This record gives sequence, C-alpha cells and structure tokens, in this order.
Amino acid sequence: MLSQTYYYLCLMLFVEKKIGTDTDLEEIDCPTKGFAACLKQYLKSIGREIRVFGTGNGPFISFLKQCKHSFQYFANFLSVKKRNACQDNWTGDLIFTYIYSHQLKGQETLVLKDFKKIESLTNRKLTIVPYIILNDSKNLKQTVDELGKIQNINIALRENHLRIRDCLKVFSLSRKFRKLNIDNLRWGSVEVDDLIRESFQSDTRSVNVMDGLMNYCLMRNLKKEGRKIGHLIEWYEGQPSSNGLFFGYHKFYRGKNSVGYTGLPVTRNMMGVSPAIEQAKYGGCPDTISVIGEGYKELIQQFNPDFRVICVPSFRMDSIWKIHREGVAETGGLKSEELLLVLPSGRSMCRKMLNAVFASLDSFTEKKKYSIIIKNHPDNLKLTVDDYGVDSRNFSVGYVEGDLLKTASGKAGVIVSAEGSTLLELLVRGVNVIVFDQYTNLYGDILETYHIDMPHVYDMAGMKKAIQQLGESNQNYYGDVLLKSLAPINEETTGRLFA
Repeated sequence: MLSQTYYYLCLMLFVEKKIGTDTDLEEIDCPTKGFAACLKQYLKSIGREIRVFGTGNGPFISFLKQCKHSFQYFANFLSVKKRNACQDNWTGDLIFTYIYSHQLKGQETLVLKDFKKIESLTNRKLTIVPYIILNDSKNLKQTVDELGKIQNINIALRENHLRIRDCLKVFSLSRKFRKLNIDNLRWGSVEVDDLIRESFQSDTRSVNVMDGLMNYCLMRNLKKEGRKIGHLIEWYEGQPSSNGLFFGYHKFYRGKNSVGYTGLPVTRNMMGVSPAIEQAKYGGCPDTISVIGEGYKELIQQFNPDFRVICVPSFRMDSIWKIHREGVAETGGLKSEELLLVLPSGRSMCRKMLNAVFASLDSFTEKKKYSIIIKNHPDNLKLTVDDYGVDSRNFSVGYVEGDLLKTASGKAGVIVSAEGSTLLELLVRGVNVIVFDQYTNLYGDILETYHIDMPHVYDMAGMKKAIQQLGESNQNYYGDVLLKSLAPINEETTGRLFA
C-alpha cells in the first residue's frame, strides 16, 4: 500500500514538470487545500501567474469527519471488548491476519483451514489474532460471536488486552502532531509544509493508523502482563497497522523473530511492502519478509538489498498444486457462449472493466450473443452491475460464487482484472484468459516474473480484439513454468516461517 501523502507528492512533481513545459497553462484544480497552498507558494516563487483552486474539505469539516471516524472506531472497540467471545489464550506463536466476515462459515472456514495446515506441518501451536473485515450482512458483534464458536484453533482478540485509556491516547495524537516543527520541507523545488501538516491531521484519524497505534499499545500491555510470545507473523502489506505492530514487538520483545507473510504476487508498484533501510533500522517492519515465489525477492529488496527475504508456500493457492497432482480435467463449467468476469475488490476498477467489456461486445459488427457471468470479489459479494453504475440492459448477466477453477473451466474465456490473485490459478488451469490491466500493469509484472508471453489489454479496442480471438486458439498450460517458482507446501518450506 502507498500512502495518500506519497501519491500527492508524486502528483506535485508531475504538476511541477507540467508548469515548466506548458506555457499556456491557465488554471490548476488541486485535490486538497494544503496541496493548493504549496502550489501557490511555488508559483509565486517562480513568478508564474496561474489560477489555483483547492477542492476538498476545510479544517472544520475535516475535524468533524475525524471525530466521526474516532467515534466509530471507539464504538467498534467497545462492542468487541464487551463480547469476550474468544478464549483469552496468547500462547505459542502469534499470527495477525485479516479475516472477512463472509469467510466464517463454521469449522471449515477457508482461512482457518490454512492455519491448521501450518500447525500440522510444523507441529507448532498457533494463536490467530484477527483484523476483522465486515463484508456481508453480519455486524461486528455477530462476527465476533462466530469466531468464539470455533473450537479447533486458538483465536485471541486484541481488544481483551487494550484499555479505554489506550483509545484516548490514540485519539489525542493529532493534537501532539500540531507541536511538530514542520518548516521548509522540500519535495523537488516545492516547499510542502502545508501538505504535510494537512496529511498529519487527516492520517492520524484513519482507521489503519489508529490500528497501528493500538497494536503498539497491545505489545506494551502484553509485555506488562508477563505474556510470553514466540514468533510473530503477520499478513504483510506494508500498512500503518503493521508498522505499529512490529515497532511495538521489537521494542518490548527484543530478540524475538518476526515475519511478514506476503501471500499474494508482489508487483513493482507495491512499494509499501519493500522496507527502506531506515524503516528496518528502527524496527517499523518485520525482520524477515516471506514471498510465494523466488521471482519476487528482488522486488522486496528494491530499497534495501540486504533485507532478509525467504520463499514460503502460498497456502491460499493450494489449488495450483492440487491441479498439478490431479491433472487438468474438464468439469463442465461455462458454456462456449459465456464469458466469466472475475472482478477485483476496488469498485472503480470494476466499473472500468465492466464498461470496457460491455462496450467491446456492443461494438461488434456481427453481434455475438455472449452471456456475461460475474464472479464478485469477496468484498462485494452482493453487488450487481447496477451497483457499479454500469448499464447492462443489452446483455444477459448472471452471478456465480464458489470455486473459481471449477467455474472457469469450459470453452469460453475468463476476463480477469489487474487487481487480484486469480491469474496464477487460471494459467495453471489452462483456460482462455484475457487480462484487463488498465493503468497499473500489475499482471505485466507477474507475467514478466514467470517469463510468460501473454498479451494483456488496456482499453476497449484491445478488449474487443481479445474477445474476437478467444475461439481461435486455446490457452497454453503454464503449470510447469509456475511451479518452478512457487514453493510447494511441505514441512521444509512451511518451517521456514519459524526458522
């Protein structure tokens, strides 16, 4: 993950270059008032007269929104703390991970089966500490109660060892940032003091930052209580919540090992998972980052070549190895006139992808009666095409859930976005894949990592051509290529997490 501040700083460099090359530029509409203030000061310093507008909320509205976020965070904290649904057992190795509410379907929930697999392969006792994500009709209380019903693995809640005073200290942090001496900070040729002050005020009340500070308090509280913790493993995406967790762990549990588990493909623009030298020096990241393929190690080390990176299995992609063992078998699935769209979590990208597909099909001179089958991301299980703001009146649209590989088999094509982890599974399956890769070039990186020569489309014209060519050739089987880079799931590779 990249911060909004970093995005704005990159945008500032772009605007600075644009001002230097475009002599006819008359006005600039800025994303925030702090951004606009910095730009006005820069224009004044170089003697350019350009009208600058700053959109976004003023200080009072921003303050009200921050109060709303803080109140909601505090309410969620209390609702979980009062439930006391899970056993308060912090023994063994801790694994912090995201658990979606839709995944909780009794003892066979997918994410927990992965942890049982780790326990059986390593003979270690794990304690799961969940970051709960609500993405279905269940509320937070119901989700916590369902976690408490699970008996076959130890689950502990952070809230049981956090206090109300911890929340109050986190909420008061934004006041402390006002005392920081932010003066003459420069980004390129632009002084960005106002932008940084604005970012501090907004970011300190974001849920992710508050989670990071609460994680720091959790490590401190556990140490004070005399809790003995083994290894600390977290599903790692470089989030602020991770920074606070590892900083607290390294401060209060010196000499212990920590691992950031990056269980999905890493791409070049995912710079948040690549620790900087200073970040590693001060303990704001794990001691080791684990990746699911040898080709991803270099990307993790792009800012710190000496950082320790190991290759471990992707338990979420166990289906890839299952296909390899059992062979690629047709299971019915789609009919030849059907297209499967595997949508990402981001609704904006979903909208772009749906519009490109529908516009492409609608532009055919010889109309092809394709039916559209949509497989939503788990974050958006109940959404329809209308919810994404896309007109689908000219098409037959259906929805499907369940096993992607069984659903994707057949004679039609699968259109997959640049946000997600489904491509590797589809390539092993040997189905016809169209990669919609607008802006991000994520899958371009993945294909390059595994030396797979496959075109991916960026716009409607490319989508139209790709759909027209679906029936002309079958997708190649790339399982052998992928399996050379992906670590198999066994005792040795899983044990690397605790080495």
